[in-house]
Amino acid sequence: MGKKVVEESQDFFYVRINGCYEQVRFKDIIYVRSHRGYLQIVTPQRTFLVMNMMKVLIEILPEHLFCRIHRSYIVRIERVKAFDLTWVRLHDPPSDGSYKKGLALQTKFPVGEAHRVKLYASVKLLLNRTGATRLWGVGRQKEEAQVLLEEMESELEKEQ
Repeated sequence: MGKKVVEESQDFFYVRINGCYEQVRFKDIIYVRSHRGYLQIVTPQRTFLVMNMMKVLIEILPEHLFCRIHRSYIVRIERVKAFDLTWVRLHDPPSDGSYKKGLALQTKFPVGEAHRVKLYASVKLLLNRTGATRLWGVGRQKEEAQVLLEEMESELEKEQ
């Protein structure tokens, strides 16, 4: 069998639902939740339930559009309204009722400690004059926080 060739500019992928492949556009995805061996791909009108793992989906999703923020969540960066050390908040759904009730209405997600640096590196930040970004709360060792901060800053420099 020949090697599959997928165009880089393709802005969608397909998921198998009830024996039929259905198209999911990147721009429609609000977030993805992993739960008990399944992925819930949440769009404004529908949630696709797919039996697969996050690491497989992360290979398909464009890095510049999506960020894994927790072992169970991937969010579309464009939909992020605010974030801090522990939570990501998405923009509220439109009030016109265009979003289907259910998972599409969720707007607050946890940020996993292991994914903080990736989140900060995935967005453009206007830092304070000191240049410091606080990655850890009280109780963490200063040295550990400093090392992670330096890693994050070097990742940001590489992207620019």
